[in-house]
Amino acid sequence: MNKKNQKIFKIYGLTLIELLLVITLVGFLASIAIPGVTGWINRAKVKNVAYELLSDIQYVQSLALAKGESKIIFSSNSYTAEADGNTIFTKTIPSGITISASFTLSSNILEFERNKLPTSNGTIEISGYGITYKIIVSHISGRIRMETSP
Repeated sequence: MNKKNQKIFKIYGLTLIELLLVITLVGFLASIAIPGVTGWINRAKVKNVAYELLSDIQYVQSLALAKGESKIIFSSNSYTAEADGNTIFTKTIPSGITISASFTLSSNILEFERNKLPTSNGTIEISGYGITYKIIVSHISGRIRMETSP
């Protein structure tokens, strides 16, 4: 083989300095990205709890038509659904997220009559990690809607 052909088949590798430079660059980019990702994950947890609670309220509202009456009892870290005097389910909220319920007739109980209308107006706030979701219950229309607060 001549020298021209030897250069074609020469294998090039990375030097230690090049490898350390790449590792340092990847570490630097990860240190910038990780706080943003963890914040996004925490906000997603609060959003998930809020939408799950909204879905559970709508389910309990539909149970009122079938069972005659239903209600949800709220505490700061859990809520319990009851229909016809029986407990349907109890759900615990993940740590770092709190629920605050306030209704005109009772401080922490959302009740539904047989016609699926709530017995009182009120709001439920789900908050954590710097974000708050509000579920608003209307006694007149029976509408249950959610808002996001910054």
